[in-house]
Amino acid sequence: MAFIKYYFNNLKLAQKFAFIFTIAITLTGLTGIGIINFITEKYNQELYNKTSLIMDYLVSNLETGLKDVENITYYLVENPLIQESLTIYSESTNTEERARNKRLLYDSLYSYYNSNSNIVSIVLLLSDGSLIRMGYSSQDFGSMAFQSLEELSDQADGRLVWQGGSSYLNSAVCARQIRQKAYLKLNKLATLFIEVDMERIILNSTGKSDPSSLILVTDNDRIYFPSPFPENMEKINVQPVPGYEIIRLRDTAFFVTSGKLPYTNWKYIHFSDYDELFSHLRTAINISLFTLILTALIVIIAEYAVIGHITSHFRNLEIKMSHFESGSMEIIPVPYNYSLRKDEIGELHRHFDQMVINYKKLVHDNYLQQILLKDATIKNLEQQINPHFLYNAFFLLRRMIHDELYEEAGQMADTLGLYFQYITRNSQDYMPLSREYHHAMLYCEIQGLRFGDRIRIETDSLPEQYGDILVPKLIIQPILENAFNYGLRDKVDDGVLRVTVSREARCLVIAIEDNGEELSEEQLREMQKKLRDTACGVLQQEMSGILNIQRRLSIYFGAGTEPGEGSRMPGGSSGSEEGPDAGCLKAGRSVLGGLCIRICLPLLE
Repeated sequence: MAFIKYYFNNLKLAQKFAFIFTIAITLTGLTGIGIINFITEKYNQELYNKTSLIMDYLVSNLETGLKDVENITYYLVENPLIQESLTIYSESTNTEERARNKRLLYDSLYSYYNSNSNIVSIVLLLSDGSLIRMGYSSQDFGSMAFQSLEELSDQADGRLVWQGGSSYLNSAVCARQIRQKAYLKLNKLATLFIEVDMERIILNSTGKSDPSSLILVTDNDRIYFPSPFPENMEKINVQPVPGYEIIRLRDTAFFVTSGKLPYTNWKYIHFSDYDELFSHLRTAINISLFTLILTALIVIIAEYAVIGHITSHFRNLEIKMSHFESGSMEIIPVPYNYSLRKDEIGELHRHFDQMVINYKKLVHDNYLQQILLKDATIKNLEQQINPHFLYNAFFLLRRMIHDELYEEAGQMADTLGLYFQYITRNSQDYMPLSREYHHAMLYCEIQGLRFGDRIRIETDSLPEQYGDILVPKLIIQPILENAFNYGLRDKVDDGVLRVTVSREARCLVIAIEDNGEELSEEQLREMQKKLRDTACGVLQQEMSGILNIQRRLSIYFGAGTEPGEGSRMPGGSSGSEEGPDAGCLKAGRSVLGGLCIRICLPLLE
């Protein structure tokens, strides 16, 4: 790890950028592939769930259709007329009587044949081996298949048995013995066969004209299957498995689900053309992959362009530094005007150029050195203050949008635009009080949107005659921010922030006070001491926003005066007995119960 850190730290800037971009693109690509795999898996699972619902419905209808046929066999076996006719036929030796009962049996079968549209044929195999057939059967009832089925029905002792397979051409046959009920003799009178059209049951269940994606099998033989059977499915070993499978045969992929019919224990296999089902998603994935690759190529090209552009500015800075190291105190011209750039590179070049200018002035003129030192101090103090509200404002706007307070967010954005216009479009260190005060009121408006009814904000208007007073920029807003962040931070409701403007002696006093409850007397005394020390030029280890303002006011209006403080300050109406000191801040206890900060600005007669 230490070696990697050492190696990375010693790479050139262009190589570092290239390394970071490469890692970012690689991670993005891997993430994209992972997302595509995740979407594909979720799509397959959703497809399986949907197919399972369809198959559950189909299986339920299949079982219902087969059970309806089973019920018909119950009614037919229990029919008294059929029982009597079969008994007479099996016991009588009279040819005419046997023929008459055989005709009665034929007529009885007719009503059962017409009671269910899924029945292809009904056949009675009589005791003498003759047949009574109702309907058309595709099979010869003397074939081995029916002989096997008769043996199964004999073994079932009167229970219903089912048999199907490719021999029956998409049909299934059930069979059961008809035994003599009279006197509970239970002699075998005949064997009942009913052939069922499986294709018709499936068509009625699915509502499709061609359910060719379904196969029913028993053991290793097919009961129902597409005709002709698709050549590319012949090699599939159709065994039920939990879940789903994607099987590719030649150029076709199949989405396969399987299961069993509980009623007959037949297995079913459902095939769907996976390429057709997946086509829309595959198109979207292909477009996404193409877009991802194209974006990666554009990013790589842009990366090299950006890296070359950035490093060229650092090479220009190296030229400047080499020229300065040679002993020259003149700024060497480079083929770029960095005064127009507002980013970090422009700042870096401008600061370096300013450093050269400052160094030249320090060497030649000690008086200018003192002035520039104060200017640099003011700029450093401003740079400490500016980021605080920027962070809080954007955090507040983000929270409004997250909470779907779009109207309030729009109002907040408009006010922020005006607020930051004051900061970004005004490079002067000193501003008219009217603009500074308006900027502070914008801040109050933003905080009003943020806190709503939790905090009541009361402000005075600035009299017009004081609007042209020049003051250091950003001397009111940080005090307001301090009141919200510390004095009123625990106020759930009934919070009060008051801003008043008044004239006292030769000073204009702007008082900011709150009704916070966190300020102890010890904290107040410590703050008053720090304000006095800062006004007298004593440097503090930690420069808070209020101490920054005190330092700037002292530099601007002249240091050396020691501000007094009063025990209670009612919104700028009274302070100490000697009156307010010019160009300073004073802290005291507000009549609202919290902190009161008074900005005392000198007035020229």
